Amino acid sequence: MSSSPDSTDAEVRFLDLVNRFAQECTPDAPSSSGSGAPDPESLPDAPTGAPAYGPGQTPPGTPNADGDIPVPVEDAASSAPESSTPGVVDEVPLTGIEVCSGAKHTERITQAFGKKGPATYQKLVRKLRSAGYPAERIHRMADHGGAPRARLDLRVADSHLALEVTGTARSVIVESFGAPSGEAVSVLEVRRKPNLDAPS
Repeated sequence: MSSSPDSTDAEVRFLDLVNRFAQECTPDAPSSSGSGAPDPESLPDAPTGAPAYGPGQTPPGTPNADGDIPVPVEDAASSAPESSTPGVVDEVPLTGIEVCSGAKHTERITQAFGKKGPATYQKLVRKLRSAGYPAERIHRMADHGGAPRARLDLRVADSHLALEVTGTARSVIVESFGAPSGEAVSVLEVRRKPNLDAPS
């Protein structure tokens, strides 16, 4: 299926926006003074503590005497299916850059709606599209108490960022969440964790 020129242009503008937000959210590069390489211990998500193997044990990924590569227990658990319900997956954590980008998208969308919320799903979509989000990335959800809802798929490459947008009388509520990367999982299949801090 070929894309229309309008949808291709919308996607290009959207990708420019995603790249701009990612650059704004990326921590400063290391300064030119010194070695130029950051200290591995200072990096976010740097491993902490002792290695997962001790004296006399083989590092992960090393074949044993039979030629098999043992999988550490914690790795085996993380590769298990995330949900027992077919077609439903649990949300995944967002990286620091994705949290920052999500906040920027949230602010942008909230400003686009101003102080008037969408009365219908069609008005919600129209406003999201005018704010630069391609129609192909907007997915309809069931209304919530009569309020229109949609999910925005903001995933690019291996990223996880998605948004849930719910109309209100005065504006919209926008919440970021993580969807597994890849086209195999729709943002509509992601089961959100309860957010006790979310506005009601």
